[in-house]
Amino acid sequence: MDECLVVYKFEVYFSYLVFFLFFNTHYLFLFKSCTKSYLPMTLKDYGVQANSTLLLMKVLQKIPDDFDHVIFDFSYGFPSYGRDYLDASALLYSGSEFDQYVDFRTRPSRYSQVYRAIEHSGFAAGLDPDRGSQVMNVYLKKVPSSIDKIFFTLSSWNSRSISSFDTPSLHFYDARYPETQLCSDRMSHAIHRQAIIMCCLYRVRRQWRVISLGIGSSGNTKRENYCHLESTISQIIARGLR
Repeated sequence: MDECLVVYKFEVYFSYLVFFLFFNTHYLFLFKSCTKSYLPMTLKDYGVQANSTLLLMKVLQKIPDDFDHVIFDFSYGFPSYGRDYLDASALLYSGSEFDQYVDFRTRPSRYSQVYRAIEHSGFAAGLDPDRGSQVMNVYLKKVPSSIDKIFFTLSSWNSRSISSFDTPSLHFYDARYPETQLCSDRMSHAIHRQAIIMCCLYRVRRQWRVISLGIGSSGNTKRENYCHLESTISQIIARGLR
């Protein structure tokens, strides 16, 4: 069965709301005219075959050129049975090729090409002794041009599922506008998986965009288990996020 990626996106175009599809790396207008009189189009007009599988995703933000510093701020309550950890990590890709990951243990050294581009706080205990947190700071202008995708994941260190943790909370935002969420924080549909691919920053023609994913996965930040996260991300990329 053929598979393809369809991304829904809204933009304001000369005071009119224009609805786009993104299919196999191309934007598809749902209308045959950019005038006030729109004629509806169908997927058949773009060669999408019958019985294809569509992966629906939503582009939440097109990041302006002056964006630089974005923050992935995650906190959670410890499980009732004792201390365990939810880890935030970033997996970097060049096209469909995995490049490297950044987590609490593998922070970029000065010899890394992403040195000072992505900074991980490690485990941080806040004022509440029953909650833990991890923060990643991403400086987009320092990300090498060869890297065009940054996937952000959450995963349980020991527990079999994220549902073991109390009230996980994600805030992903531009450092200048902390009140504006760049990524959906919904986890309920994947809460019984060991990990969630939360979102992706991806670059098209030098402009960064944010896609909210929320896709469950096996795997975690233990070195021998990263392959499971990479496998899930490879499937996402293969379905059209190129």
